Amino acid sequence: MRRTAQALRALAARRGIDLDALANGEPVLNPQGWVHPDPVGWRLRQAEALLAYELGSTFADARADHPTVADWVRQHRGDPTRLPWLTLMGATGVGKTWQACGVVREVALTEARANRRCRWRMVTHADLSDQLRPKPDQSHAYVLDRYEQADLLVLDDLGSGSLTDFGVEGTHRLLDYRYRRRLPTVITTNLSFEDLVKAFGARVPSRLTEGTVVVLVCPDRRLDMGEWLQ
Repeated sequence: MRRTAQALRALAARRGIDLDALANGEPVLNPQGWVHPDPVGWRLRQAEALLAYELGSTFADARADHPTVADWVRQHRGDPTRLPWLTLMGATGVGKTWQACGVVREVALTEARANRRCRWRMVTHADLSDQLRPKPDQSHAYVLDRYEQADLLVLDDLGSGSLTDFGVEGTHRLLDYRYRRRLPTVITTNLSFEDLVKAFGARVPSRLTEGTVVVLVCPDRRLDMGEWLQ
C-alpha cells in the first residue's frame, strides 16, 4: 500500500500536480481521472457553464438586488438551514424570477469559490405538474427525486401549474420533504396567500410564512426597471 501511494505521488508530481496543495480542498477529478490541479477554477467554470445553459440569455445578468433577498443570500452563506425558505410574491413582471435566478447565481458561484459542489434545480410549477402527469413508462414516479435532493431548489410561479389531484399531491410531497429537512428552497408566485389556501389548502401557505417572505412592488420590470417600493 505504501509503495502504491509513493508511486501515485511520483506520478502526480511528473504531471505537475501538487497533492499537498490540494489537501485542504475537496478533490475534483478531471476527465482522465486524476486530481485536478485547479479545483476551484474548474468548479467555477462548471458552475458558470451550467448557469448560462439553464438560465439562458434572459436571466444571464440576474442579480439578487432586492435588499431582503440579498440578506437571505448572506444568511445562506452562514447557515443554509437557519431560514431555508424564501418566498417571492407579487404581480406579473415585478422581478420575482429575476430575483430567484439571482439567488441561484450567487449561491452556485459562492459554493464554487469555496470548492464545494452545489446541486441546484429550477423548475416552473407548470413544468413540474406536467412531469408528474402519469405516463405509460412510469417515469413520473421518479420525478420528485431530483427536486427533493437538490441543495437549492427554485419552484417558479407556484399555482400556475395544473391543479389536478396528482399535481397538488406532488407539490405537497415535494414541499413537505424539503420543509422537514430544512433544505434551501425559493418559491415565486403571483397568488396571494388567500388564493394559495384555495389552491393547496392551509398547510403550504402556513409553511411559507415560516421562512422569509418578500412582496415585490414595483413597475413591470420588463417595461421599466423602476425602483423597489417595498
